[in-house]
Amino acid sequence: MSFALTIFISSFFLFQIQPIIARYILPWYGGSPTVWSTCMLFFQLGLLAGYIYAHLLARYLQQRQQVFLHITLLLLSLIWLPITPDPAFKPSGIDDPVWGIIQLLFLTVGTPYILISSTGPLLQHWYRLKHRNRSPYRLYALSNVGSLLGLISYPFLVEPNMALGSQTFFWSCGYVAFFLVCVWSGWSLFSAKRTDFSASHVKEITAPSSAQRSQAQSQARPLLWLLWLLWIGLSACASVLFLAVTGKITQDVSVIPFLWVVPLSLYLCTLIIAFDSPRWYRRQIWLPAFLVSCGLLTYLLHPETELHILWTVFLYSLALFCIVMVCHGELARSKPPAHQLTLFYLMISLGGALGGAFVSFVATNLFPAYWELEIGVGMALLLVGFTLFCSSQKPKRQEGHWLSVKKRTWAVYSIYSLYSIYSFAIIVLLINSMVDMDQDTLTTQRNFYGVLRVDEQDKGTKKHRRKLYNGQINHGMQLLYPAEKYRILSYYSAHSGIGIAFRHHPKRLRAEHAESTEGTKQDNHLKVGVIGLGIGLIASWGEPGDTFRFYEINPGVVRIANDFFTVLKESMAKTKVILGDGRISLERELASHGSMQFDMLVVDAFSGDAIPIHLITEEALQLYFKHLQPDGIVTLHISNRHINLKPVVYGLAHRMDIPAILIKKRRRSQDFIKGSEWILMTRNAVFFDNIEVVHYMTPWPSDTRDDIIWTDDYSSLVHVLK
Repeated sequence: MSFALTIFISSFFLFQIQPIIARYILPWYGGSPTVWSTCMLFFQLGLLAGYIYAHLLARYLQQRQQVFLHITLLLLSLIWLPITPDPAFKPSGIDDPVWGIIQLLFLTVGTPYILISSTGPLLQHWYRLKHRNRSPYRLYALSNVGSLLGLISYPFLVEPNMALGSQTFFWSCGYVAFFLVCVWSGWSLFSAKRTDFSASHVKEITAPSSAQRSQAQSQARPLLWLLWLLWIGLSACASVLFLAVTGKITQDVSVIPFLWVVPLSLYLCTLIIAFDSPRWYRRQIWLPAFLVSCGLLTYLLHPETELHILWTVFLYSLALFCIVMVCHGELARSKPPAHQLTLFYLMISLGGALGGAFVSFVATNLFPAYWELEIGVGMALLLVGFTLFCSSQKPKRQEGHWLSVKKRTWAVYSIYSLYSIYSFAIIVLLINSMVDMDQDTLTTQRNFYGVLRVDEQDKGTKKHRRKLYNGQINHGMQLLYPAEKYRILSYYSAHSGIGIAFRHHPKRLRAEHAESTEGTKQDNHLKVGVIGLGIGLIASWGEPGDTFRFYEINPGVVRIANDFFTVLKESMAKTKVILGDGRISLERELASHGSMQFDMLVVDAFSGDAIPIHLITEEALQLYFKHLQPDGIVTLHISNRHINLKPVVYGLAHRMDIPAILIKKRRRSQDFIKGSEWILMTRNAVFFDNIEVVHYMTPWPSDTRDDIIWTDDYSSLVHVLK
């Protein structure tokens, strides 16, 4: 009972900390999807360190020494509580922040995480010592159940009902509870009769029996290192696929914990199914699903495949589940005798860490696009094919099922041949989708913040245009035909919310009124701050004497805006780009230079298809108004396919007692005008009384709530999903 409870609690809090800490530091890195994959890399490295620690304890120390050392280290780790990240770790530059995130996490949660991650294999080893005739592998399934509950409880129970500070405090209290039950488990082993757990007895039960040795020797199995490589490879493949699918869907939708949790939950479900009992993983069921899923992913990854994003998320998740299920099912079939379980778990964690390193380091810095999914599918086909050829057709009842090449019939060889042909065809199609760049694509670039692509269409016609994409999301378009070059398109047309703000800004209107009635000229130059650059299309609204100050976190966007588009170069206004997260940059400017005194502050930054949460909280809006002139306007771009941000901004405006209006613009494809939603906030009553502004106002929906208040310490998407 004590072992099962300790493993369950440790697994629950092991996976609960992952979304908590990632959600905490996400705003510090601009809401980038890669924050999660980098956090996962750290957690996989921490898991590997924990498994190495457990393996060394099991191999070199007596059981009482193991208990004493482990409990002592757990006691010392309490000094890291509570696990709240220090704001001093906020990034100061725009360099690749992967190492910064890993360092932050190590200093904040490193020691507690490594120790709690070692609990699964270590306590299964202790259980084996105390109950030598029972299999400990079902405790691995139990640990994954705890992990799954820890994950799915976060977006549905923890995040909607707890502030971030409360979340870290709650986890710290849970860690103390884990420490106490771990002491209970350790004491049950430590206080057992010495005759049951003498050194000679430990040697007896930790070494394979003569029967086991003879059975192992009777099987024609490959070299042990080849089996280790297979364990590492299957685990790495599952890790690559899980992280690649997560990165794909978060970039195209939004960087939210729910979309982190879904793929990871599916990943854990496959571990539960595979390791609970051999009867759950049946090749005749899962292998056909595996092959169909590989074909499905190949179809989804084809450049010309276009599906609704919700269908895309569903199909990616379904394919991920089936492919990873086979990877973990084959791992479970080849698990060794229980006395080698710590080594087995060590190899699995090593594979997971290598998969995470591949996605976070190799793929991000080496590939120009998201190619890790294609590589993961090809890797899965090769590894599963190898296990099919080199293993018996029926799993052994007892633990210790080794790979073994057996005699094959012509029918079996025919099946292997068909599998090889199918795998070869899929791999060729995947390679083709990787190297076959669309003829309209001018460039594809990738960095920590995502994949950027520039397309050029209808060259030589009046519709000649270039578009910037981040994933599947259009982040700017410019017409290049000379007569059409200066048209303001997309979300920023004359009748959009931002167009209304520029055309009827109080400062402009006062200057026009003074000139027409008094014949005097007043300063009508606007100082505009813009969070999010895109291609710089907002600068098209600039007039001589205006100043536009862009805040952009992604240096790749700045390069593309200057190299492939001309908006910034040809703007009549003076433009400047500040590299770094917009909100952090504004906070530092306020602290060092005071208010920027903007006449307008535009929030037009997107991560995936939505504004990063940290740019639309109460503290963020307070910061924006500190940088604003008394008659200035805060303009929020909330166009979105999946998240309804209207009640969020409406609630904040009501809370801060600042008038706000909604302006919706319908799509006009023939004029390259995209449908848009803007919210304008200002304390200048004259602006809202302007009949031209009133004409474009959209009434707030009658069911718009005013009680959804997002702060830096609390936000949840449960109530705002469309």
